[in-house]
Amino acid sequence: MDEFAFNDFNDIEHKPLRVYNRVVFMFNIREDFGAYKVQEYLQRFTEAQKKEMYILIQYLNKYGKDATMKAITSNTEFTEDKCVENV
Repeated sequence: MDEFAFNDFNDIEHKPLRVYNRVVFMFNIREDFGAYKVQEYLQRFTEAQKKEMYILIQYLNKYGKDATMKAITSNTEFTEDKCVENV
């Protein structure tokens, strides 16, 4: 996979949806190309952006895909206190 194929979804203005797309894309990269390519993808983002992705992953793990999508479309703000326990 060439670097130009990576999508950072910066064109999506709705922040929760942008972060969700990044997370799903990251999972797809891991499945198709392995952890090495995930690390390459993550290098594109700031620490703050990586933290947003981490928080969303924790939310997905805690509430599942359907509840996460419902939260994204209802303008829920994803914060650590809503989804990260004992981290």
